[in-house]
Amino acid sequence: MTPSGPSEALPKRRAILRMVHALAESGVPVEALASALPGSKFRSVPGVLTGEELWQAFRTRHQQAEERRKRWFLDEPVHSAEETWVLFSNWGLNTETVLEALVALRPDAVSFRAADRRGGPQGSESAGSRPSAASASSTSSRGMPSR
Repeated sequence: MTPSGPSEALPKRRAILRMVHALAESGVPVEALASALPGSKFRSVPGVLTGEELWQAFRTRHQQAEERRKRWFLDEPVHSAEETWVLFSNWGLNTETVLEALVALRPDAVSFRAADRRGGPQGSESAGSRPSAASASSTSSRGMPSR
C-alpha cells in the first residue's frame, strides 16, 4: 500500500517486476535490488540497451539459449548508470519471501498483500500462504502510480 492505494491483483511474475521497477524509481540502487533477489534472477549487461540489441548482449554475456528468451523480462529492463538489468520472469513458491525482501529495502515506499487462489485479497498476510497472485503498489517520485 502507498498513499495512492493498491494496484490490481497481479500474477507473481508481474508483482515482482512492478516492485523492482518501483524500488528502482524510488532511488534504491540496483545492487541492493540484486542482493534482495535470489541467485541469478536479476542480471546485468553493460550499456543502456533495449530490444534485440539487449537480447544479443544478454544472451552472450549470460550464455542463454534462444528458447530461454521468454523467461526474461527483456521488454521491461531497469536502466542504471551505464548498465541494463533484466529480471527473470519465472517465480515459484518463494514469491512472497522475495516480495518481503524487496519491501524491506523501502518499507516507506512499497508494500504488497498476497491474494488467494481465486485472485481476491486474503484476510491476512500470513507468511505461510502460497499466493497465486500478489498486489504490489508504489508511488514514483512524481506522486504517480508506477507502471
